[in-house]
Amino acid sequence: MEIRRGYKQTEIGVLPADWPVEPLERFLKQRATYGVVKAGKFQSVGIPMLRGGDIAEGRIGSDHPLISVEKSSEYARTVLRQNDVVIALVGYPGEAAVVPARLIGANISRAVGLLRTKAKLNPNFLVALLNSPSGRAEFLRPSAGSAQIVVNLSALNKMRLPVPSLPEQRAIAVALADVDATIAAMIKLLAKKRDLRTATMQRLLTGEKRLAGFSEQWSFANLGDCLTAPPSYGINAPAVPHCDTLPRYIRITDITEEGDYLPDPLVGVKSHDPRYILKPGDIVFARTGATTGKTYLYDPKDGQLVYAGFLILARPDPEKLVSKFLAAYTTTRSYWNWVKTVSLRSGQPGINGQQFARLEIPLPPVDEQLAIAEVITAADQEIALLKARIKKTQALKQAMMQALLTGRVRLPLETVEDAGKELADA
Repeated sequence: MEIRRGYKQTEIGVLPADWPVEPLERFLKQRATYGVVKAGKFQSVGIPMLRGGDIAEGRIGSDHPLISVEKSSEYARTVLRQNDVVIALVGYPGEAAVVPARLIGANISRAVGLLRTKAKLNPNFLVALLNSPSGRAEFLRPSAGSAQIVVNLSALNKMRLPVPSLPEQRAIAVALADVDATIAAMIKLLAKKRDLRTATMQRLLTGEKRLAGFSEQWSFANLGDCLTAPPSYGINAPAVPHCDTLPRYIRITDITEEGDYLPDPLVGVKSHDPRYILKPGDIVFARTGATTGKTYLYDPKDGQLVYAGFLILARPDPEKLVSKFLAAYTTTRSYWNWVKTVSLRSGQPGINGQQFARLEIPLPPVDEQLAIAEVITAADQEIALLKARIKKTQALKQAMMQALLTGRVRLPLETVEDAGKELADA
């Protein structure tokens, strides 16, 4: 492949000709090191200690155990300073972040590595490199294929990285930080919309708030009396690798907390038995384990689905119960209080089909159920659109990282405002 003018082939790929490739340790004030080995008894007042699981998505959480001042003093070399970079060695291995002002003076555990950069390496640029797919692949390579992925400090110290000029490092870091800020703002907005949806549903589904035009008295009924058939258990069959000739298999673990079907990985099942194939309007309930009570309302967009044995099918009678109304009710406090009470009676979390059939649900007239379902659907669509925007922006950031951190796109050093346009034109 021909290398374009102004670029060169290096051991880590094609880079701008004016970008040297150097080992990370050359830009550190001290070699990468880990922190407190034995923390001792945690304190009610003391020094915060970061753990590997505290670092995720370029940020550091806020809930840290406290160690004694004396214990922290034993590890003075890892007391955090301004512009320090920390990296998770285990927990979320490879996740890196710049230490915020609130944690200056804190310390780190053995599960966290400390990178204290010299003036020639911008800490935010370093974090962008470490959190990039190519950077992470580089320093995690020594543990590839092992049972537990960990960050090897020796390999990290020797990691070879591209080193543009400091002004260009800053420009790249600022451009990526701007995208991070946009994503963070959208995630915050998503949380607000979800909270608003939950509050609205809680009021609508309990009758606390009535939609305009509805005033008829609500009744109550057992779920089993509102179904076309008694609740039924799924198929007991092993999952197999997915292929186009088999239906997809939905199990408890494939249902998210929000009630979406999100398999990881996507699997199939060797059965076309119509008894176990979900139809529009069907709802499945998790019947055992820590997620007992979790539900999924079948969406034909998810493809042909066969439901597994640890799920229970409820098929509402549309003349009595609107499926979307029932699915929404299973997110209310009333429902989850019932799940908690019933599932623990046997000592192990679990609810059988007969117990689900006896679940008492509020039953507005069907036309009011439909109206409530429309309000909830509109809120769901708004949330889905925002989630899609977040996903698209996250993909854009990945593309920007690849382009900027390899020098394929060069930013004007006097401004980074046109970073997105630079990328789009590349």
